[in-house]
Amino acid sequence: MNKKDFLNNTINIDYILDKIIDISILEQPFDDDLIEAISINKEQFENLDQDKLKYLFEKILMSQKPSFGIRLLEEVNLLGIFIPELQKCVGFNQRNPYHNYDVFDHILKVLDNTPLDLTLRWAALLHDIAKPLTFFLDKNGKGRFFGHDIKGAQVARKILGRLGYQEEFIKAVAALIETHMSRYNIMKEKGIKKLIDKVGEENIEKLFQLQRADIKGKREPYDFTNIEFIENMTKKFISSKE
Repeated sequence: MNKKDFLNNTINIDYILDKIIDISILEQPFDDDLIEAISINKEQFENLDQDKLKYLFEKILMSQKPSFGIRLLEEVNLLGIFIPELQKCVGFNQRNPYHNYDVFDHILKVLDNTPLDLTLRWAALLHDIAKPLTFFLDKNGKGRFFGHDIKGAQVARKILGRLGYQEEFIKAVAALIETHMSRYNIMKEKGIKKLIDKVGEENIEKLFQLQRADIKGKREPYDFTNIEFIENMTKKFISSKE
């Protein structure tokens, strides 16, 4: 395909999508021709087929360094078209001493620290998506995001629904997002049972993986004590039930 066809033939939207995926996986920068082609085909990207958009994100999310592809989408102004809720996180200052990254950069750090699992990767990408919606400054001028886990699960449901995911998958991702702050809770057996019921035994380990990745997306030193405590209690509860 010559440059003229590549830039001017809008039928080649699939070709452009494949190029974006390949470059994301190989962790290469976009060349000028591809950037121009994306700009020329902006209208088609705004009306991109649901299945193609879902395929694009799945390929990026299941790459070795998913943050690279997500950042590329933001750099060529596609992220705001595909997931405008996530675009609002770009450059959003958390105003909190425990966070040395803005919301978007924190999300990408968490994403890269999760195992290669689609449910977990989507949960990581969307886990703090409601922070801009719930932000306020306390009396000490510290940024707070009360309820961002609950609100985030609601927002995630809308996004994944738009992309055409099945309810079972959406429910699993939303449950991980809604419970990702549970490490701060003091739990007894009743609380552990509620947590397992919410997340599901098949996904409970993914919650702890998400929580560990969340901590790695913040300022060091990392403390996994609370996660390990709840994880051990959960394993004992499941084992005793069996």
